Amino acid sequence: MSAPNTDTLSLALPDLAATDALGQALAEAVEPGTTICLTGSLGAGKTRLMQALGVALGIPREEIVSPTFVLCRQHAGRSPREGVPLDLWHLDAYRVEDEDAFLELGIEEMCAGDDVVCVEWGERFGELLPKDRLNLTISVTGESSRRADASAGGSVSRRVLQRLRQALA
Repeated sequence: MSAPNTDTLSLALPDLAATDALGQALAEAVEPGTTICLTGSLGAGKTRLMQALGVALGIPREEIVSPTFVLCRQHAGRSPREGVPLDLWHLDAYRVEDEDAFLELGIEEMCAGDDVVCVEWGERFGELLPKDRLNLTISVTGESSRRADASAGGSVSRRVLQRLRQALA
């Protein structure tokens, strides 16, 4: 019998409350310097998850809207675990034309800092994102149900995934 893979996590999200709970748990798990590549089809719940994450970081829900047309938003938040300031960068790469345009957003500087960076449609520019990132895919499994699959790519994202697992237990 093989040991379970601690670099991955799969969760059923039967309703919006489960997506909100995942966002809350993610807020408790992230640390400064966390990058999240958020993948999923249109309407899968990426922005809903971002809203739940933001609310748990102390950001009003109505301030967190999809940055599809502005491409990037920064929100001042606070770590629920440590009580220290923790800004949230929310990017949407759906309408970004090419790698140069993505780099012009300042992604390298954002990811090198002490903030949390979440990139919707980040898989489009995965080579430009840090290897040490949490890849989080939301899949539609029914009318209101979803599935979340997460994987870690390095030491920071492994710690985040481990804390996420604990927060959801």
